[in-house]
Amino acid sequence: MTLMLDMPTLVLNTGLSAVYAMVAMLFVWRVHSSELAVRFWGGAFLALGAGAVLVGLRNKLPDFWTIVIGNLLIMAGYFMLHVGTALFTRRPVFWRSAIGITLASAAALAYWSLVTPNIRIRVAVFSGAMVIACALIVRDLLRASRGPQQLTYGAVATVFVISIIATLVRATDALIDPEYTQLFSGGVIQVLWFAASQAAIFLSPFGFLLLTSQRLQLRLDRLANEDELTGVLNRRAFLARTLELLADLPRGQSTALLALDLDHFKRLNDTHGHAAGDAVLRNFARTVTMQLRPDDLFARVGGEEFWILLPDTDVTGATQLAERLRAAVEAMEVSYGRDTLTITVSIGVSAVSQGDVSQALTAADGALYAAKEQGRNCVSVA
Repeated sequence: MTLMLDMPTLVLNTGLSAVYAMVAMLFVWRVHSSELAVRFWGGAFLALGAGAVLVGLRNKLPDFWTIVIGNLLIMAGYFMLHVGTALFTRRPVFWRSAIGITLASAAALAYWSLVTPNIRIRVAVFSGAMVIACALIVRDLLRASRGPQQLTYGAVATVFVISIIATLVRATDALIDPEYTQLFSGGVIQVLWFAASQAAIFLSPFGFLLLTSQRLQLRLDRLANEDELTGVLNRRAFLARTLELLADLPRGQSTALLALDLDHFKRLNDTHGHAAGDAVLRNFARTVTMQLRPDDLFARVGGEEFWILLPDTDVTGATQLAERLRAAVEAMEVSYGRDTLTITVSIGVSAVSQGDVSQALTAADGALYAAKEQGRNCVSVA
């Protein structure tokens, strides 16, 4: 069955897709200029659009422009998509391989079009470069596919997997079909390949834009809910999540709260500097986090003051945990320059009675003050 393609429509669709992608990427880059990947994605869609227009002008321009330069731009566009995706997902960028494959493929296209014309070999060469570029994109997306953005990563990867399959089928058809002599002669396989390519150029910008906006939103959420230095919750987020957690707990379930304060932290800052104090705070947060359960809430609420909410934990269990935390912090050593810094922590323990967080915090602070009065580096129970 032969299906004829309307080339002006194809070129217009590709051009419009490229313009859409460029405008969208430019807008995202203006809003989120720190995301270098967006620049490469924008440049990639510009190259893809320009290359598609040149290829669409076959028989109206010299073969050098429509075959060599047009396909060179398309291949470069796909490898630029790989570069942008690798930068976005923090994966290695194969710069030399990408440039080498693109230039080598362009040289092969020039030879098999201008010196010894052979469209079947040209299709195979072009398809090989496309498959490699798309495979690199899929690899980076799938390896980064986790957390809140997992579904979006998978959806974008699926678009390029479809392109890979369609390109391999087209290349196989070109190699085994002795009558394959015209690029736009029609045929089901040709139509499916063009459709898959159009889908990739049209749909992938949606995916890239969604990935970028989701990452920006996640960063804003972290800024709103997490302490920037230590990565634990801030006061506002702790109180909000505490109220949510207590509202969902079964009636009568024990809950405890710890108030922690690093001993003589001001002295450490004055002696070694604030950068050393920051290093101690980060190590302290990591040390404590390693001792906690996933459902426990841990927050920095002041310079060296922290709170911990322990659901399904009575005062006895909370006191035992507090002792483990105290011992772990006391054993903690922080290398800073030539110095090895140590610190201790005082901890107050209280029970959360009838969901009254305010009363529990007041009681824990009172117990913490008592621990300070007892000589620090100890645990006191309200």
